[in-house]
Amino acid sequence: MLGFLRFILIFFIVLIVLGYISRFLLKILLFRLAKKMNVQQEKDKGQKVGDAYIKGNPTKEKVVDKNVGDYVDFEEIDTK
Repeated sequence: MLGFLRFILIFFIVLIVLGYISRFLLKILLFRLAKKMNVQQEKDKGQKVGDAYIKGNPTKEKVVDKNVGDYVDFEEIDTK
């Protein structure tokens, strides 16, 4: 019986300590998230509300091995 009570006491102490640690870590994570959002907001500050902004993706050229063969242009033939 004494072992069970000791287990319960240790269990609740661990829960309380984990609660304090998780609050501390949550504050740190939320502070970092707010900082990132602030940087993003400052970056987008020059844009007007409602304007569309599209980030350009670099176009990648198609890399085809030279030993693949000849390119044949497809042409649809009407068979009426």
